[in-house]
Amino acid sequence: MKAAKRFWAVALAFVLLAGCGKPTAGTAPAASAAPESQEQPVTGLLTAWDGRRYYTKENVICDSADMTARDLVLRMDGKRRLLGYPVTDGKFLYYSTDSIWGLPERRTQIWRSELDGSGPVLLWQSEAETDIVPIGASLNGWSDNIARLVVFVWQDAVWFFIGQEGWIDSPQVLRCGNGETEARPVEYPEPLAQGTFAGEMDDQPVFQSFEEERCVYWQLDLATGTVRELADFPETVHSNLLVQDGILYLQDDESWELCAVDLASGERQVLWRPEEPDQGLELQYVWDDHAFLMSVERPLRYYSLDLNDGSTQVMTLRGKWESDGREFVVYAKAPLEDSYVVVCRRNEFIGIGMSQAGEPERSKETREYYALIKKEDFWNSVPEYRYFTWVDGR
Repeated sequence: MKAAKRFWAVALAFVLLAGCGKPTAGTAPAASAAPESQEQPVTGLLTAWDGRRYYTKENVICDSADMTARDLVLRMDGKRRLLGYPVTDGKFLYYSTDSIWGLPERRTQIWRSELDGSGPVLLWQSEAETDIVPIGASLNGWSDNIARLVVFVWQDAVWFFIGQEGWIDSPQVLRCGNGETEARPVEYPEPLAQGTFAGEMDDQPVFQSFEEERCVYWQLDLATGTVRELADFPETVHSNLLVQDGILYLQDDESWELCAVDLASGERQVLWRPEEPDQGLELQYVWDDHAFLMSVERPLRYYSLDLNDGSTQVMTLRGKWESDGREFVVYAKAPLEDSYVVVCRRNEFIGIGMSQAGEPERSKETREYYALIKKEDFWNSVPEYRYFTWVDGR
């Protein structure tokens, strides 16, 4: 049976959109470059990069200052596992952990460390066996499909969110002031509605709630607890990426028409319509006035969409596995100055580790090799790379 026509919310993938107003006619929501210097003050939602470094989902630090890649070692005592992957404000890393399975008392934690993972400081820990966990989100769709800890910087403090695991819960806000070593619960005049984290607008968090047949987006003022309803939709809206600067991308799952919606005003702008009705191209992420699209049917095809003029072109950048020459799609991972971090090569090898019983064991592992590519070259499929060098010579 043909599915009922609906809009799927595909919110901006952890992109840095410049400004916060509604898109003007014929102009895509503009995206700004990454910070030129980590000395600039950081506010709003933290990312996995700081303008110089990118912290990958494989826990590798790509440093554009000397073009090196090195393992990020987060000091844990063997009784914890990573829950919310690190984000940074250019001064510290923030991440969350969980007790490994099998321990008698489960607890979750929020940590702050130096940029290389050293000097960890425990900022918050849950009560035992409460199933209260720090809130994380997959901030970058296909490009970075892991849960990173949701952290905001605002008014000389960092802010976190916790909630009941596995439920759409009323988020509890935690605040840790500059120079402090404990994140404490924030008490607002009124309890917050149940909702899931959906992104940010004006450096403040945006949540998504479901009320009967309505999907409501609302913004929280961290300092006062004031809630501002931004927009609602008559049908359930699904999102696999995040709202950034109050811009939500909607794609019709029958016509594949792509729109940008300003959540503050409700104004909707059509960005793209496919030339062929059956040209099913699904939005993956948006950066710097371009969208990355993937076909919904095999064989999979990949396109760049210029949001200013609606033109598309085939994305042909491919990386290779060293072992057998297989190819994989090159995704933009993070913006560093005028370039993106990409993975251009992968290799499989046999690693030797230690089992829980304390015995040596062999396992197959994957190593990724990183590079920078100019943003213009990426969107035009020009394979001009500057490679990161592993500091251990790998």
